[in-house]
Amino acid sequence: NRSLTVATPAGDRALDGVDLAHLVPHYRAPAWIRGSGLADDGDAGLLDVDPETLRHRRHPRIWGLGDVAALGTRPSGGALRKQVAVLAHNLAHADSIDEGGTEPQRYDGYTVMPITTDRRRLMLVEVDRDGRPAPSVPFPDLTVPRRVTWLVDRYALPVTYVRRILRGKV
Repeated sequence: NRSLTVATPAGDRALDGVDLAHLVPHYRAPAWIRGSGLADDGDAGLLDVDPETLRHRRHPRIWGLGDVAALGTRPSGGALRKQVAVLAHNLAHADSIDEGGTEPQRYDGYTVMPITTDRRRLMLVEVDRDGRPAPSVPFPDLTVPRRVTWLVDRYALPVTYVRRILRGKV
């Protein structure tokens, strides 16, 4: 009937008319972020950044991305590719942005959800902050479960994250 009930510490929550559900466990920033005065007001204590520019709201020399930043999306290693590109541009042009000479790049909330459909097949669902489809490659359709997608996610992407994405090369 396309409905589900999610149990949370605050109580059960019923959701109706569900086409797709991607549930992520509750996460929070490390204690040093929560206690630093850099966190937002939420109970997770995430770094208080503008979710589009990735710049801290109160301290303009601080920038953040990834799971520690309050970006209005669910955490995903695949989202780093887009976040790193926006952050690198905005950091490189920070002085010009402050003077009004350069427009900052904006992060649209892109995230990718790997969904395992059986023991050796996986699909990747790419969406923006509002849950609208945001495919990053025209072919193949990553929402179709495939063994090759599982292999890439299991073996190739972890190496790519460390050697390419985190170093700003993708």
